Amino acid sequence: YPPIDTYDEPIQFCLIILGLLSIYKGNWLGYFIFFSLSLITRESGIILIPGLMLALTNSKNKLNLKSHLIKDNLLKYFYLSVPVFIYFLFINICYSENNISNHSESNFLDRFVLYNFNTQSQKYAFESLISLFLVLGFPLYLIFNGIQKDKIYLPKYHKYVSSFLLTVIINSIIVLFLTQAREARLYVIPMFFIWPIFSSIFIDDLKLLVSIKQYISTFTNLNYLCFFII
Repeated sequence: YPPIDTYDEPIQFCLIILGLLSIYKGNWLGYFIFFSLSLITRESGIILIPGLMLALTNSKNKLNLKSHLIKDNLLKYFYLSVPVFIYFLFINICYSENNISNHSESNFLDRFVLYNFNTQSQKYAFESLISLFLVLGFPLYLIFNGIQKDKIYLPKYHKYVSSFLLTVIINSIIVLFLTQAREARLYVIPMFFIWPIFSSIFIDDLKLLVSIKQYISTFTNLNYLCFFII
């Protein structure tokens, strides 16, 4: 694998977490500040916006009036989009002040040939898929095949799981077509929706990973033993 420059991602992740905590506490000003700074640090956080809209969409309100419900959701969508406007305003000012618009357009167009780069050979295509599997394989497996997979349909978890899956689809398409997909770090963004509830949903599955009794039972099973020998 080639060297990967990731010096700015810890800063981006910290700012995203601070922005999400601000939403949780109802502090929209804090969200505007922290999430805008995270986008300026690295713009990939924009991919979280559709998932946030899905997670914060209300299906009912206290007044039970459709007009109030629509107004409430639209207001939230607008608030969630504010950092995107701030980011593009910042980029526009930087480009105009430094006269780098032509160069940036060239870089943007160059990204559309990266799908050919990711699939130029069997080796590159395999590495791209392995990178996706290393980051998302385990949580996706648990969502669809976990011991307590029915938990994901509980209202308090379902919206976050749905946001996670939506962001996985959007992010994976962008990574495969517009970036060098061999870099596993590029698939991490959707995990922001699943990390806060991961142990709550999958605690029984996680217990199996540290169960010595389960490992002994598995490796003494003739069917599993034959599989590993083959």
